[in-house]
Amino acid sequence: WELVIGPEDRTIAFLHDVTRTHTEDYAADLWDSSVSPSTFNQHLKFVRSVFTTLETRAGLLSNPWAHLKTRKRALNEGRRNLTESELGVVLNRAEGSLKVMLYLGLFTGLRLGDVVNLRWDNVEFDPVLRQARPGFIVLVPLKTSRYGKKLEVPIHPSLASLLVQHRARCPQADLLFPSESRAYAANTAN
Repeated sequence: WELVIGPEDRTIAFLHDVTRTHTEDYAADLWDSSVSPSTFNQHLKFVRSVFTTLETRAGLLSNPWAHLKTRKRALNEGRRNLTESELGVVLNRAEGSLKVMLYLGLFTGLRLGDVVNLRWDNVEFDPVLRQARPGFIVLVPLKTSRYGKKLEVPIHPSLASLLVQHRARCPQADLLFPSESRAYAANTAN
C-alpha cells in the first residue's frame, strides 16, 4: 500500500512512517487547493480519527495528525446573504414555478426539500371559493420528520395571491411542484 503526501520524493510505504512534517505538508496542500473550511476540517478529522484508531488498536506510537488545528471560516468567506436589491432582482426575474418556490422560501423559511414536496392538501384553501386565504401551510418538515411534529407556517397575503395564481395553472396536480419534486427525489442537488 502506498500513500503519497506532498512531493513524489516523499512517498510513504507504511502508515507508521507518516511524520508531523508529512501531515503539515498535506494540510497546507489541502488548504491551498481552495477547499472550503468545512471540507478541510472534515478531511483532517477523518484522517486524525483513523490514526487515533491505529494508535490504540495497531500500536502506533503517536498520532502525527493530532496537533493539526481545524480552520474557521472567515467572515467574508463562503456563503453570504443577498442584499435587498439583489433579492429584488432575483424575485423580479424569476418566472413560473421558480418564482413561487422562491416566494415560499422567502415568506415561510421552509427548506428546499419541504417546498418542492408541498402538496395542495398542506395549503389551507377556502373550500367554497377555492382561493388561498391568509391562513397556514401545515406540514411535517423533512429534517424533523422523525418526531412527527406538524409545523403551521402563516401564509402572507402576497404569498396567498401568488398561490392562487399558481393553483390556476395546474388545477389537477396533488403537488405544488410535480416536476421539481421528481427532480429533487432523483438528486437533492437538482
